[in-house]
Amino acid sequence: MKFKLIIVAAAIGLLAFTADALTQLNIDSKEANEYMLEAVKRPAISFKTDLVDKARSLPVDVRVVCTRELVQLAKAYTQSDDFASDYKKFRNKQLYGKVKRFGMPSVSGLLNKAKDKVINGGNNGEQSYPADPQEMVKKRLEEFMETTADVNFSAKTANGEFIDEEYRRKPDQWKMYYRAGRPVIAAAREEVAKWIEEMNKQ
Repeated sequence: MKFKLIIVAAAIGLLAFTADALTQLNIDSKEANEYMLEAVKRPAISFKTDLVDKARSLPVDVRVVCTRELVQLAKAYTQSDDFASDYKKFRNKQLYGKVKRFGMPSVSGLLNKAKDKVINGGNNGEQSYPADPQEMVKKRLEEFMETTADVNFSAKTANGEFIDEEYRRKPDQWKMYYRAGRPVIAAAREEVAKWIEEMNKQ
């Protein structure tokens, strides 16, 4: 069983991104960065259940502190040269198909992408995968702010299910943020809001 999460959820899911926590969660910094990259590349990613369970076992006050630290670490990673390089490879693959040796895209990949562009009536690929990786990062951050804006942490549950039908229909990300709890999400929203503000000033 796995949980689907988005970029800030990656930070929340890896709540203790210190050396001690990495040991506790049985992951290294390379794997943690891979989670962050996946969170930028697509709207939802998956964490192993045991990793999520270990993170949730931390006391609430520790989770809050670590959440703030994790957002800062996510910001540092997404501003690194390694991230920019990996994002560029991902973007090229999405826009031009599988790349062959010597960095040349396959002919079939180019044809398929061209066909999709005609069918969709525009250059949707360029909009979906902007050349500037920071634009994609900002998009994911704004998605987080939008999704968490209306989380009702007072919603009642029974046997692991929401009592109210409205909440049962909410997307998985919304439910995951509900389970994370008000203190953690409030801390994450505060840090992400600052991050977005900094990006808007650049």
